[in-house]
Amino acid sequence: MAQKRRRRRKEEEEEEEEEEEEEEEEEEEEEEEEEEEEEEEEEEEEEEEKKKKKKKKKKRRRREGGEEEEEEEEEEEEEEEEEEEEEEEEEEEKKKKKKKKKKKKKKKKKKKKKKKKKRRRRRRRRRRRGGGVRGGGEEEEEEEKKKKKKKKKYS
Repeated sequence: MAQKRRRRRKEEEEEEEEEEEEEEEEEEEEEEEEEEEEEEEEEEEEEEEKKKKKKKKKKRRRREGGEEEEEEEEEEEEEEEEEEEEEEEEEEEKKKKKKKKKKKKKKKKKKKKKKKKKRRRRRRRRRRRGGGVRGGGEEEEEEEKKKKKKKKKYS
């Protein structure tokens, strides 16, 4: 009896530890998601600032005037636009990679959770069956009772 109690207590403690670990992992994931969101917001703000600076430059150059300067400005603007497009494409690729990585991580976690659940079920099944040196467990006792009842019915 004392052994059973000790074993049950130990198993309960193990389950509690596993649950705590799962909670910690979830918290870490939430923190990572928050950090990613913050990074994205910062990138957007930087892009807005760049656009504002360009507009200011453009206005200043227009005030100063001059045909030669206008041609140079147009060329510079075209170059800047091309650079911006390249940067945007790179950012999109980064986001796609990040998303893919996140999806992969989620899939891996799901698989791990499934495996853990399966292992836990297996452990419980073994515990109920009581396949040890002494043998016999809760499930086996129930099965024996059922068999006895069936024998009584038929006899």
